[in-house]
Amino acid sequence: GLTWRGYMENQNIVAGCDLGTHKPYTHEHNGFVAFQDITNNTSRCNKIVLANPGGCGGVTDCALVNDLNSSSAPNFMWLTPNLCNDMHSDSSCTSNGCTSDYSPTCLRDGDNYLKSLVPNILNSQTFTTTRAALFIVFDEGTGYCPLNSSHEDCVYAVWAGPIVKASFSSSRLYNHYSLTKTIEVNWNLPSLTSNDANAIPMTEFFKAPSPDFSLTATPSTVTFKSGETGSFNATVSAQNSFAGTVNLSTSTSPSTGLTVSCTPGSISGGSGSSICILTSSSPANYTVTITGTSSSLSHTTSISVSVTQPSSPDFTISTSPGSVTANVGATATSSITVAPLNGFTGTVALVTTTNSTNLACTLSSSSIPGGSGTSTLSCHGSPADNYLATITGTSGTLSHSASVTYHTGDFAISANPTGASVNVNVAGSSTITIAPLNAFSATVTLAVSTNSTNLSCILTPTSIASGSGSSSLSCIGQSAGNYMAIVTGSNSTLSHSTSVVYHVTNAPTFSVAADPTSVTANSGVAGTSTIIVSPQNGFTGTVTLSITTNSTGLSCSLSATTISGGSGSSTLSCTGSAAANYLAIVIGTSGALSSQTSHGSNDQSQSFNNHTHFKRSGKLDPECHVGQRGNWHIQS
Repeated sequence: GLTWRGYMENQNIVAGCDLGTHKPYTHEHNGFVAFQDITNNTSRCNKIVLANPGGCGGVTDCALVNDLNSSSAPNFMWLTPNLCNDMHSDSSCTSNGCTSDYSPTCLRDGDNYLKSLVPNILNSQTFTTTRAALFIVFDEGTGYCPLNSSHEDCVYAVWAGPIVKASFSSSRLYNHYSLTKTIEVNWNLPSLTSNDANAIPMTEFFKAPSPDFSLTATPSTVTFKSGETGSFNATVSAQNSFAGTVNLSTSTSPSTGLTVSCTPGSISGGSGSSICILTSSSPANYTVTITGTSSSLSHTTSISVSVTQPSSPDFTISTSPGSVTANVGATATSSITVAPLNGFTGTVALVTTTNSTNLACTLSSSSIPGGSGTSTLSCHGSPADNYLATITGTSGTLSHSASVTYHTGDFAISANPTGASVNVNVAGSSTITIAPLNAFSATVTLAVSTNSTNLSCILTPTSIASGSGSSSLSCIGQSAGNYMAIVTGSNSTLSHSTSVVYHVTNAPTFSVAADPTSVTANSGVAGTSTIIVSPQNGFTGTVTLSITTNSTGLSCSLSATTISGGSGSSTLSCTGSAAANYLAIVIGTSGALSSQTSHGSNDQSQSFNNHTHFKRSGKLDPECHVGQRGNWHIQS
């Protein structure tokens, strides 16, 4: 768990809860003793220590500095200076002259105190080798805030250390609860009260954590007999979103006598494991050091290996190859060889065990007579993973084993998005992604099929090399409906599919109609017709109406030139200056939709027929169709 320690200048005891005030120490500046669950607990009180004991040799607050230079520095360290160093002042501060609050002398003494302490903190082992930060703040100010020229009590605060942004400042107003909130965010701790719960953490001051990885080896100790094999797992774990490739290498001490082979030799994607096989014919104790390297990052771990003396006579058992790779479900083989030691001539019975029920194995021969011979091990595994098959040879009281690592690879196929809504004859696309599983690196061939001839699709490209990549699926529906495109990826015995659902609809459009389509009126007298806009296929756009006429002798206007929401009407009013037959054309336009295109925009024509006399006639043919023209008659 997390550890902590408080450091108090001039408290009366080396370690413990000092509840009294004996200036320049004051208990109210020791925040820890305000909590009964600390003062009533001796082990917690002992975490509060004297910061400046005798024998510091000129090092300011050496108790703190010494802890920072040890390998056991607490996670959280709090330091409270005395009244002589915190710019408060006290009559007892005769050594540095800080006897008057906020005096130039106290300000100078406070600065000198920080100059003597801060460099030792920042140059300590903790700050140069770990993720550490120093926060300096005062508990009270002078009742004035220079940031907003208010009477708020603003105080100076600063962050420093390897994880802090250089030369960064903020105009944001934080409060003391922000420090508590910052600590809670850093260690994922719950809030204590609404005060810290509502405070703003000061995370803007910190650099983003660098991606990294950890390296472990299990078990930490391996023992096997000379002539046999041992094994351990090397595991890489990602930290801070690390996703790089880690190359593994090994060394032994002594440098000869023990052979180490790890497969795979590199871990991609930031995390994974490698199985390492140990072989030796020289009994001794060894140390194996495993090193993981990724660019400038490097970590090591080690295990102890004990190779013991074999019995005599005896036999050895070995595998070739010791590591095989195959697709999921495909069979891969390795040759198992039994060889005699010291004149061994017995019969060796072979048995295979695996580290998972997902790996199935058989031996071509389960016994080797005469102490020497071979058997073929055949294994297939599913799903994709790294498996271990162990072959144990037994003859009387003798028993030896060898291992074969099986790397079964596969791939996953996915579509993004898995559904698309498009109009008829408009292409909809989806990205088909092939992702390798367990270092699969073969070529995947792609094919697409549909559940209807009304949906046509193409893939670009139709094969993905090295087991990783993407292809673009583009499909067009010839008529409205719901369709499915199925993309199948295959490699040898492997085949996986994904699907994309296409919702194909007719394009939204609108129609424009006139009622009536023919009007008779006297010259100089306006005649009217209602222009009606109707939506089709869910059209909800705004339609702009305009008018053209076949003669300057006819002047027209619309009561509304725009129709919102895809539905509505406008009154067309036209006046002829002289008796004649005229034509008025009303055009509706919305975006790319207009009467001049083939996308279904419509207009409605009105014609005006002139008569030399008679007064206005009645309506003619109220029925209207797209493109239909009617007559208006103007009488004089």
